[in-house]
Amino acid sequence: QIYLPQSEQTVSLTTHIYRVNDTDTFPDMLQRFAAVPYWSAWNQGYEQAVDKDRLTRLESSQMEVHYTRESQPLLLTPEHPLEPGQYLFEVMWEHGHQYAWVQVTDISSFIYFDYDQLWVWVHDIPEQKPLLQANISLGDAQTVTNEQGLAVITDSHPDKLDILRIT
Repeated sequence: QIYLPQSEQTVSLTTHIYRVNDTDTFPDMLQRFAAVPYWSAWNQGYEQAVDKDRLTRLESSQMEVHYTRESQPLLLTPEHPLEPGQYLFEVMWEHGHQYAWVQVTDISSFIYFDYDQLWVWVHDIPEQKPLLQANISLGDAQTVTNEQGLAVITDSHPDKLDILRIT
């Protein structure tokens, strides 16, 4: 979804969809992106945080969109289904720029974090059942899921933005 100005106007949008070339660099890319203060996003802060040399552009499009005060957020979808992997959606218009990181996978997960435990339930979507023996890692902590697709990491207190990996 993207949100455009509330006043009535026609806006020309340019969209690009990029695929992350190396999934091992994805956590680093997210951390670099997350380090940009939100307020600087409108001052091209995110543009400087995105290393497009690590991405492959898959598709681009342009469209004219007429907005009024009653307009709903615009939902953008790719022209073709995306293969499993990580992607960056980029939307540009005259006075704005937005990014969305997207991960396509056939695994679903529910995550609950309390003060000293991280609970992860993992489900295999095509098979419609819990995913047994999925590797779960958060920073240096690692475990595997049981027959219910559940894994628990105890004493996990990340001091920085850590990426939860499920493989």
